[in-house]
Amino acid sequence: MADVENTNSVTGSGLIVAFVVAIGLTFVFWLPLYQGHGFVGGDIYSYYMPQKDVLAESLRAGEFPLWHNRTGWGYPLIAESQSGALYPPTLVCYRLLDLNTAYNANHLLHYVFAFIFLWLYARRLGLKTLPGILAATIYVYGWFPPRSSLEWAIIGGTWLPAALLATESFLQSRSKRWLIGLATALSLQMLAGHFLLAFITLLLLPLYVVLRVWFASDRVATDGSRVRLAAWVMVPIVASFLLAAVQLLPTWELKTSSQRATITEEHDPEYGHMPPMYITQLVASWYFWYADDVNTDQAVKDMKFLASDADTNSIEAHMYFGLIPFLLLVIALFRGRIFSGHIERTWAIPGLLFLAYAPGWFVPVTQHLPGFSFFKGPGRYTIVTTLAAAIVAAFVMNSLVQRKRILGSVLCIAIIAATVVEFRIVARQIANAFMVETPPIARRDESHIRQYFSGTEANVRLYAQGANLPNLCGIAALPVYLGLSPDEYFDTRLVPTDEQPIDSPEKLNWLKDSGATHVVWQNPISSPALKLLSDKPDVFLNRAWARPGDMPVYLYAIDEAKPRAYSTAGSVEVVKLKANAVKLEAQLNQAGRVVLTDLMMPGWSVTIDGKPAQPMTKPDNPTTPEDVFRSVEVPAGDHTIEWVYSPASVRIGATVSCVSWLVLFVLLFLTRSKPPARIEP
Repeated sequence: MADVENTNSVTGSGLIVAFVVAIGLTFVFWLPLYQGHGFVGGDIYSYYMPQKDVLAESLRAGEFPLWHNRTGWGYPLIAESQSGALYPPTLVCYRLLDLNTAYNANHLLHYVFAFIFLWLYARRLGLKTLPGILAATIYVYGWFPPRSSLEWAIIGGTWLPAALLATESFLQSRSKRWLIGLATALSLQMLAGHFLLAFITLLLLPLYVVLRVWFASDRVATDGSRVRLAAWVMVPIVASFLLAAVQLLPTWELKTSSQRATITEEHDPEYGHMPPMYITQLVASWYFWYADDVNTDQAVKDMKFLASDADTNSIEAHMYFGLIPFLLLVIALFRGRIFSGHIERTWAIPGLLFLAYAPGWFVPVTQHLPGFSFFKGPGRYTIVTTLAAAIVAAFVMNSLVQRKRILGSVLCIAIIAATVVEFRIVARQIANAFMVETPPIARRDESHIRQYFSGTEANVRLYAQGANLPNLCGIAALPVYLGLSPDEYFDTRLVPTDEQPIDSPEKLNWLKDSGATHVVWQNPISSPALKLLSDKPDVFLNRAWARPGDMPVYLYAIDEAKPRAYSTAGSVEVVKLKANAVKLEAQLNQAGRVVLTDLMMPGWSVTIDGKPAQPMTKPDNPTTPEDVFRSVEVPAGDHTIEWVYSPASVRIGATVSCVSWLVLFVLLFLTRSKPPARIEP
């Protein structure tokens, strides 16, 4: 057993060492980000940046954005969740820093946080400083860098060890303040967006508590009812949902009317599985990642033995501990520590269970259970396996450090250094996001598309290649790319198939009906319905599209296109376009319908000349884009029409969250630390 006297508390010097290593490793892996470089690739410019841009722009203007008015016909920004609009670090970064710096800072900050939380948890388990650093290195830099194109991975993954730290600390001390810490960690993980890792954390915690209290209770304060001790941990789990209600209620509302309300071919929960044979990556990295004649993505897809038929790739299926840590796991297995009463057994069981889920074998059953059907990517469950491997390997190292203090410490430092070098190489081989000296966003102001529409953005909607990307020019654009979106974007009655060419009459008619006013294309289009306005290179879009900077970008106006707002009874002008409000000025010769080519969803209300009006309802079976747009009947004459977005789900969620946080702070103030409970040897 570890030396309780030396590991029951965290020394200041040990914490300083851990912080220095945590920050130092961000320089090893992400030095260019400190120098102002930026990420490209994966979902960064097609998904995350457009969301963050609207968030940052609105915050600087003194408005909190509930609605994203640039992607397609719009969508609830908070409800989509991956914007992280309610997550405190995101709010601070994007309020104070420019877009690229904020993205980099949020990324780096969470690598440091994740490392420190895992190190603190390792220390709480009884590991010494250096083995704890080894555990944190394996967890943070073994699993996350290859997934750097998935912003939610490191941000959500930060709070998994924080939740374990709070849980383990409560089990050892019985201090209720740790339960408050657990509720806070879980709620922050939910507020961060993309709830998969929060869901995995919630799956893991009850299993962890059962194993710690009943099967591996070393260092646990069990002088009392074990059932009561375990039950206390369930209280902050429930409380975390109340604390995060402001995020969860809007997301649930959107989910019930989204493309993911039910399981479809477009949302296959087995997507992103880890083929069983790909577990050989643990010892055959030289073949998959370094061989010049091997395409790793294709190699993963070709592993058909006992594998799911769903699609996957090397990023989703990645799981790697490092060769030396893997050897430490083998040593732990042969020494029998995994099957003893030590803490290693606590982690061997969930590590193996979550690994068994990664191939997707159990998805046909679990997809009918609450939560499981909402997420893709069973390969992502290997985060728990990686964490388990990190802890078990560190315990093997810990025993050597205890017996051979100087030699063991030197060896541990050497292993950490070698593992860091190996992870750094792996991160370069398995990645679909890369750091570049001049990120596309740095050239945005040079975009001739952005310059062309400057001052007229409120009346423009583009149809462009690279879904969501033109949002960064400050312009609404179709088509859309969203993880969770209003179902209208997937309704084939409203959105044509991609197989229809851009110059086909069917596609052009749809563009007119959908409110698109212009087309931005990489190649010339020959159509009498399109008028060429510009064919100059666009340095921003070309960089984001990974095209040579001198290649032309073609801008066309659509003949007889409907503007952002219109009426057959007269003229309409958009005079204010903000995230949560749109103001129109209408001059109508006769009473008629005024249409705003933005999506109508619960939460939007309308006034005419300051008086509440009744918006026209969507038909049960819409057949044209106009059926789902916001519209209202307006009498003849000059009128001011204002649409305001204030969904009940946000108001109710905010009330529940505020009351819950208030109660939490009161409890924190009232809770007094108790003397340490007895720790069983």
